[in-house]
Amino acid sequence: MTLTVHSSYIHPLTEPGGELAMLGGKGHSLVRLTEAGFQVPDGFCLTTDAYAAFVAANGLGNVITQLIGRLHPGDTTAAERAAAIITTGFEAGDLPTSVVNQVRESYAALGYGRVAVRSSATAEDLPTGSFAGQQDSFLDIGDTASLLDAVRRCWASAWSPRAIVYR
Repeated sequence: MTLTVHSSYIHPLTEPGGELAMLGGKGHSLVRLTEAGFQVPDGFCLTTDAYAAFVAANGLGNVITQLIGRLHPGDTTAAERAAAIITTGFEAGDLPTSVVNQVRESYAALGYGRVAVRSSATAEDLPTGSFAGQQDSFLDIGDTASLLDAVRRCWASAWSPRAIVYR
């Protein structure tokens, strides 16, 4: 089955285009592989617009900016405190209805099969650097509620102490 749903928050892997700034390194690479004719499992990327909508809807932008802006390199204790606050915000946050609806539609188009939720940050898998292993992956997701939860948890993992200190 080929996914054809496209929206401001979803980009199917089978759809040409999609910039690195919109899909992140992994998503961008998977789309390019599909374009080149390689066999890539059906799937979709949530765009950076979906992430931005979540952050804005939950008032996390200022929280992140303030917490991260105060950190000093090498201060792992402060990074852990900041990460805990940010992670709590992501875990308690609500995905905007428009994002939820587009994820549900895209997941339905895949036939509700088992999926993986993996990070595809705009600063990972680049020619000049890699952030491999810095963010969490969630495997064997088999229902919509778990999928939506995994998306929030995957986004939150960009703000883990390990990822903050690494950046």
